[in-house]
Amino acid sequence: MAAKWDKIMAGRDTENAAHVLTNRYTLSSTLKLMPNSFMLTHSHFAPANIVLQRNVHLWQIGRDVVKFIQVDEGVDLYDTLKYPILHLAQLQNAKCIIYLPRTIFDTLASKIDIEKRDIAWLFMTPRCGSTLWGQIFAVLPNWSVINESLVLYNSTVFEYDEDDMITLTKTQTFEGLVEAYVKWHTLAIPEDHSIFWKGTILDHHIIPILRKKFPHIKILFGYRDILPSAKSWQKSFGSLPGAEFGNRYIFSPVMATGCPRNIPEKDCFVFFTNGYNIKTCIEAFKASNGVSAAFEQYMFIWAAIIAMMKQYKHDGYKILPMKYEDLIADRRQTIGRVFDYLDIPAKLIDLSLTAMDRDSQEGLFFDKKTRSKNPSWVRTEDAVRRCNAILKVFDVGDLDSTTTF
Repeated sequence: MAAKWDKIMAGRDTENAAHVLTNRYTLSSTLKLMPNSFMLTHSHFAPANIVLQRNVHLWQIGRDVVKFIQVDEGVDLYDTLKYPILHLAQLQNAKCIIYLPRTIFDTLASKIDIEKRDIAWLFMTPRCGSTLWGQIFAVLPNWSVINESLVLYNSTVFEYDEDDMITLTKTQTFEGLVEAYVKWHTLAIPEDHSIFWKGTILDHHIIPILRKKFPHIKILFGYRDILPSAKSWQKSFGSLPGAEFGNRYIFSPVMATGCPRNIPEKDCFVFFTNGYNIKTCIEAFKASNGVSAAFEQYMFIWAAIIAMMKQYKHDGYKILPMKYEDLIADRRQTIGRVFDYLDIPAKLIDLSLTAMDRDSQEGLFFDKKTRSKNPSWVRTEDAVRRCNAILKVFDVGDLDSTTTF
């Protein structure tokens, strides 16, 4: 072992070592946090088990290399109020990036046991109150929150071509990737804590894998009626760069959903679905005569997710729906129903209600003050026709319908 360690330190055994790169530049604006903005210099090689330290966090899984973010001791990336999105918290606080060979990562991940961990996983449509639910669980004793980790998204976008991405999501390799992803994130949470996992709008396709690999995970689904949700989307994103349909991907750097202007089947790709029925997306795109505005782009995201979750329910998966309108109308009853599903004592409802005393989006780019400056959607006959054409293909009602599960 000593001889092997000497080789690693001397850089002669890089296949069995972690490659540590020092980050010399930390961005201050979360709106500008992009992976290629790092200024990295090689620091040293280290034993692979460096990635097991509590201040090291999984960031990106690639074909051959897995990347971790190392932060200063004591930095809590799971602070829900300060860091509502884990991905951005990692980039903002990165001290080093650690590269680890994928083979070593898979070996280490296979030894992590999470069967005894209580995990509630929230899948969602955008603007459904998911950040608020994260705050509710963050105030509960012995609960930790994992907020929107984009590891799986990073894996596919940066490492896989569009042509083979759909194929990847249906392979045993992808099952192993998801399994390692789940195990590694739970490693950072104290063993005596239950976990509320706030997923992303990109992750819904992994539900069958979770049911197969981790049947003890309880699945929640947060959603909101289409019209108020889409109006909120328009207010949030309507004036940001990339929101209009001039680029290849809809609203590409933040949500990275997409569908190109031209229609060849192999190019008509929607990232957030990651293998959902692409032909349905193509048909909806054609039916709408080409999506043009941020509000109408939202129809794709909302409709595909709703259709997917309805299919899972039809397939017999146990999923608890959590509707935003219900939470606002009757906080106590809605929280009580969720707590009952998760076996959380009802006596903690009063404590959970204190999390609703502040704007869950305060200080973020979804802040009400910021959104008030963005343009509102103008309801025209043509816009309604285009939106309803998309929703009809997905068979999820129309623009003014109430959504139920």
